[in-house]
Amino acid sequence: MSADEKVTKELMKTLEDGRLGYEQAAEQLSSEQGSISLKLSAEANRRFEMYTELQNLALSYGDELEESGSVAAAVHRGWLAVKDSLASNSIAAVLGAALTGENYSIEQYEEALAGDLSDGFRPVVQRQLEVLRTALSELENWAAGVKN
Repeated sequence: MSADEKVTKELMKTLEDGRLGYEQAAEQLSSEQGSISLKLSAEANRRFEMYTELQNLALSYGDELEESGSVAAAVHRGWLAVKDSLASNSIAAVLGAALTGENYSIEQYEEALAGDLSDGFRPVVQRQLEVLRTALSELENWAAGVKN
């Protein structure tokens, strides 16, 4: 298995975790914070687009993307706190959990970039990392504006 293939599989899992975490956070806040809920839904969609981009790139390279175990079973490795925050029904807790999850995603991307990636793959990972960093900054701003 190539380094790109291994990294792609890991990043796809990370993106799927994030997508599902954002979806759950958006659902939790939909009745209380509609505008933030819509933004969280948009982030979930962005994670799906990034996932698809990695998948398509890997397939164009001929990589095998069979999952070892289902992605659903691996959900929330970095987003476990989202599930816990849903029980608290606190906007601040949900956003705090999303911050934790996004930081986890960024760490995974930074770790990937520290490895030996091909010249065609590295710029995609770098660009996606910048998307995650922008999302983190937005989350920080939303969380700073919440008082509960």
